[in-house]
Amino acid sequence: MVIHFDHPWLLLIFLPALALAFIPYFRLSPRYRRTRNRITSLVLFLVVMFLSVNTLAGLTFSYTVPNKENEIILLVDVSDTERESSVRRDAFVETLLRQSKYDNYKVGVVIFGFDQKYAVPLTEDVNGIYDKYLDSLNDLPDTSATDIAAALNYTKTLFNYPETGKIVLVTDGKETDGKAASVARSISASGIRIDAVNVPSSYPGADVQITSVDLPDHHVNINEECVFKINVESLVDGEMALIALSDNDRTDANGIAAATVTLRSGLQTFELPFTFTDTGAHKLTFFINMGSENLTENNTYTTFMSIEKYNKVLIFERTDGSSEKLRSILTKDEAFDVETINFLSAETIPETVDELCAYDQIIMNNVSTLDMKARFNGDDGAERSKNFQLALYDYVYERGGSVLTVGGDTDDGKTNMYDRKAMAGTTYQQMLPVQAIDYTPPLGVIIIIDRSGSMGDEVGLTRQDRLYWAKAGAVSCLKAMTERDYIGIMTLDSNNETILPLTPRPQEAKILAAIDRVDEAGGGTVVTNALESAAQQLLAQKDIDKKHIIVVSDGQFADTEDAIEAAKKNYKNGITVSVVLIGGEDSDDSLRLAAAGNGGNPTKDTFPGELTEYKKYLYDDDDKIVMNMREDLNVPEIKDVVMETFSPIVYDEASNLVRDLDLTVDEDANAKRLTFTLDGFYGTKVRKDSQLVLTGNYGVPLYAQWNFGKGMVGSFMCDIGGKWSENMTSDENGQTFIRRVAENLMPTEDIRPKSLLLEIKEENYYNKMSVYTDLNEGETLVGTITDVSSEQGAVKQLAVSENGVEIAPDFYVTEGLTAEDNYSSSTFVVKRSGVYKIVVKKLDANGNEIDSVEKYKTFSYSSEYDNFSDVGGEELSNKLKLIATRGNGSLIADLEDPYEVFKDFVTELERIYDPRNLFMILAIVLFLLDIIVRKFKFKWPHEIIKAYKEKKEGKR
Repeated sequence: MVIHFDHPWLLLIFLPALALAFIPYFRLSPRYRRTRNRITSLVLFLVVMFLSVNTLAGLTFSYTVPNKENEIILLVDVSDTERESSVRRDAFVETLLRQSKYDNYKVGVVIFGFDQKYAVPLTEDVNGIYDKYLDSLNDLPDTSATDIAAALNYTKTLFNYPETGKIVLVTDGKETDGKAASVARSISASGIRIDAVNVPSSYPGADVQITSVDLPDHHVNINEECVFKINVESLVDGEMALIALSDNDRTDANGIAAATVTLRSGLQTFELPFTFTDTGAHKLTFFINMGSENLTENNTYTTFMSIEKYNKVLIFERTDGSSEKLRSILTKDEAFDVETINFLSAETIPETVDELCAYDQIIMNNVSTLDMKARFNGDDGAERSKNFQLALYDYVYERGGSVLTVGGDTDDGKTNMYDRKAMAGTTYQQMLPVQAIDYTPPLGVIIIIDRSGSMGDEVGLTRQDRLYWAKAGAVSCLKAMTERDYIGIMTLDSNNETILPLTPRPQEAKILAAIDRVDEAGGGTVVTNALESAAQQLLAQKDIDKKHIIVVSDGQFADTEDAIEAAKKNYKNGITVSVVLIGGEDSDDSLRLAAAGNGGNPTKDTFPGELTEYKKYLYDDDDKIVMNMREDLNVPEIKDVVMETFSPIVYDEASNLVRDLDLTVDEDANAKRLTFTLDGFYGTKVRKDSQLVLTGNYGVPLYAQWNFGKGMVGSFMCDIGGKWSENMTSDENGQTFIRRVAENLMPTEDIRPKSLLLEIKEENYYNKMSVYTDLNEGETLVGTITDVSSEQGAVKQLAVSENGVEIAPDFYVTEGLTAEDNYSSSTFVVKRSGVYKIVVKKLDANGNEIDSVEKYKTFSYSSEYDNFSDVGGEELSNKLKLIATRGNGSLIADLEDPYEVFKDFVTELERIYDPRNLFMILAIVLFLLDIIVRKFKFKWPHEIIKAYKEKKEGKR
C-alpha cells in the first residue's frame, strides 16, 4: 500500500494545531488538566485536527489486487495437415499451459478443423488442463478441412471478459475455407486480442496427386473419341502408376479407360482418350495409383460432363442460294436442323442476343461488316450495325454460342468477308481466330559463317577478304528483316560456335555487335555439326513460320556427304538451306548441299546438270554477295486473295476434325495434305491463342478456331459452295470435314435465354450461390440441391428450418433463399466427393412454375489434402502475421518460450481509496463529541458497568 497526498505541504498545519492543543492544556494546573473530561477533549481535538489536516492535504491510499479477469483460450488446429506436426504442436500447448499457472489466468482450449469443439472450458485450475486437452484428441471434430475464420468467430463468444481476453491460434496456417484475416479485425474491435503460433506441417514421403482435369474444350458427340488431360503432381521420379477413368461408376468396357504411365517429379499432364456411348449427364471419376502412399485422399478426382445433342443452326447468307451446298452437307442424315436467312434482303432477322440464342450456331456465310452497314442503312443504321456486332459478340463470349465465318467475294469479284480495310477495328474482327491484316509470315534465320583459314583471302572488285563480305552480307540480311523475325549467327571451322542464339530483330545493336565479333580462326571447314545445331535452335522457336539457314563459305567443305544428309533431314523438318559461295573455284559440292536443303536428293554421283532447278539456292557471284544474301530472305507478303489450286495442309494432325480422313504426303512441303483441292483462299493471320487446323503455304491459315469466352468461333478462309470449293463440297472427305467443324463448334451447354441466372463461387467445402433475376409482385424462388452421384440421391431444400442449420456429414444448407434478401443468394456446404445438381425455380403467386434453371457442381477432395499447394512456408507465416496484426496481437516466434503471449497482460490491478469524505464526517462527529465532553460529565463504559454491579450488590 502507498500513501499519496495531493498537497503535502498542508501537513505543516499539524504544527500550529499541536501548539493550539498542548499550550492551553499545559498552562492549566495539574489538578484541572488531569481530569477525565480534559484529557478526553484533548484527544478528540487532536484526532479532529489529524483528520482535518489529512483531508486538506488530499490523503489517498493506493494498492494492488490480483487480476482475475485475464482469460486465454488456446485455439488449436487439429486438422489432418497437422498430423505430422502434432508432437511439436502439443509440446507448445504444454509449455504455454505450464507458464500460465501463475498470475491467476483463466485458460481454456478449443480444438478445430472444419468445425470446432470446446475441449476445455475456461478455468483457473490450469494444472489439469493439459490432460483434458489430450483426452479431447480422442474425440476430434471434422478434421478434413481447416476453417480458421469460423473457429475464431466461435471462440470469441466464449469469453466472460472480452476486454481482457486473448486467443492464441496454434496452426500451420493452411486454411481451406473462410478468410481468417478478414474476421480478425472485427474480433479485435471487441477487445479480444489474437496471437498466432506457426507450427509448419507437411505430408512426408511418396505422394502423387491429381490436381485437375482438363475437359475437351469443344462439343463432344457420342461415339466420338475425345481426350481428357489429367494434370498430376508427384514427389517421386521414375515410378510407374495407373491412371483410370470411370464414367458414371460403370465397370464395363464402355464405361472405363485406363493407362499406365511413368511419373516424374513435379507437374505432368497425361492424356486419356475416351468415347462416350450415350448422351446425358456423366459423372467422371479419375483415379491414380502408384502403390504405397502416405496420402491417398488426393488420388481421386471427380468432374462432370453433359453430352447433349445441339444441332440448331442459322446460316446468314449474302446472296440467295449461296448456302445450298453447305445446307445440303449439314442436313445429310438429319445431322443438323438448319435455317437459312438472306442477311441483306430478309424482312426481319434475329438481332438481339436473346434472339440469336434461339440457335446453337450461327454461320456467317460471306457476311461482312460492309453487309451489316448495308442491312442497317437507315438513320440509325450505324448504331444498329454496331449493336448487331455486339450482340453477336455477347452471343459467343457471354452466352456460350458458336459462330463460323466463311469467306466469299462481293458481286464484282472483290474480297468481302475478310476485307482487310472493312474489318479493321471492328467488334467482328475481335471475335475471329484470325486477323484480316497485311503481313508477311515471321522468319527465323541462322547465318553460318565460315571462318576457316581460307576465308582470309581477298576476293571481289574491292579486294576485301572473304570474311569481310560474309559479315557485310549478314548485316544486309538483318536490314531486310521485319520486327517479327529472328536471326542467329554461328561460325564454323574445324568446330562450330554459336556467336548469337536466335534473337528478335528489334535487338539490332546486340546483333550487329555479334556479327562484328566474327573473326578468322583458321582450321578446316566442317559444316555438318553446324547444320544440326542450327536446326535445333530453329525447331525450338515456335513463333516462326519460315525456318532458314544460310551457309556462307568458300565451298571447301571437309564433310560434304555428311552435310548433305544433314541438310536433307533439316528439309524434312521444314528447314531450308541456301549456300553463299565466296570466291569458290568449284561449286559442285555447294550446289549439291543447296539442293539437299531444298527438297533435292543429290548423291556423290549426281551430275551438276541434274540440279539445275536448285541453282537459285546457290549464290556464287562475288560482286553481288551482299545483294544476293539480302534477296535470299525475301518472304512474299500474304495477299488478301490468293487464287491458286492447292490441297490444304494439315497443320494439326491430332485434331478430331481430320481424324480418319484420307491424307497424302507432300515430300516437297514436308507436310500431309487433304485429298480434295481448293482453287483459292483469303489471306489472314492466325491469332496467337488460336488452334490452327488447316493451312496453305507459309503457314497461312485456311481453317482456325478458338475458345472465345464461353463459346467458340471458327473461320474458314475459303468459300463453301462457291467457285473455289467445288471439289471440296463434292468430296466425301471435304463434306465430313465441314460437318465436323460444325459439330466441334457447338455449345457445351444449353444457351437458350433464361430469366434466371446462377453463379456459384466455390471455396473448398463452402459454396456461395448468387441468383440473378427480376421478380414481380408475388413471385418467389425455391431451390434444391441433389446428390446425383449416389444411389440414394439425397435432396435438400435451399432453405434453413426454424430449428436452424441441420448439419449433415455429406452436404447441407447454411443460408437459404429467403424473401429478406430478395432470394438473391444461398450458401451450402459440400463435403463428400460427387456430382451435385442445383435447381432453382421461379414461382408465381399461386405457386405455378414460371421458369427454372439447373447447374451442376462437382467436388473431388478437400484442399486439406492438396500436398502441392502454391502457398509456401514464408507466405503462410506472413498470413498468420497479418491475422495477428489485425487482431492486435503478435506472431509468436519462440515455441519453446512463448513469453510474448503473457507480456501484454495486466496481472495486477491498482486500486485507490480516498478516505477524505470519511475523514470529514468523522471530524465533524468527533468535534461535536468534544463539545459534549467539555459541557457534560460522563462515565466510561467500564465505570457504568462497575456502578451497575455495585448497585446490584447493595440491593442484596
